[in-house]
Amino acid sequence: MSMINDALRRTRQAQQSNPPGPAPGPQLRPPELPRQENKSPIRWWPVLLVAGLIAGGLLLWRTNREGQLPVSLPGQTPVRVNARVVPPPTALPPELSSALAQVNDTDHPSATAAEAPPAGPAPLKLQAIFYQPARPSAIISGQTAFVGDWVGGFQVHAISANSVTLVGATGFKTLKLE
Repeated sequence: MSMINDALRRTRQAQQSNPPGPAPGPQLRPPELPRQENKSPIRWWPVLLVAGLIAGGLLLWRTNREGQLPVSLPGQTPVRVNARVVPPPTALPPELSSALAQVNDTDHPSATAAEAPPAGPAPLKLQAIFYQPARPSAIISGQTAFVGDWVGGFQVHAISANSVTLVGATGFKTLKLE
């Protein structure tokens, strides 16, 4: 072992007294490694949290905007109706009253004197309301009606969450859900 230690000592002294010169050729430098991004899932949780909050907010905004609440009628399947109530109009618009007066004044050529007058129209019954702000509808005496439709001699003037307002020759008639 002493021979090996002596050889190592001589080599070390030689290197210190006579350092090696620069290597021939271009100077070498260590390679630059591309920077690796940290792809841990911890960086994604804020993005997911913000996306979830936005989605929840949009859902609440849409539900609040539509204002729909589930309502169940006796003997029927539940429907969704709007909770906002629209008050019925207090007076008949002038153009509608003049049109109704014209309809009442005209003679119907198909009617003859030999025919007996009808016993009177059956009373209208409001059975269901399907209220959507864009296009509400109602089932009146088994007939589906929208705003502007005619049912039993009356025109549907307005449909709210719990009532339907009709306009006829005798004026306004309001049907309410029972």
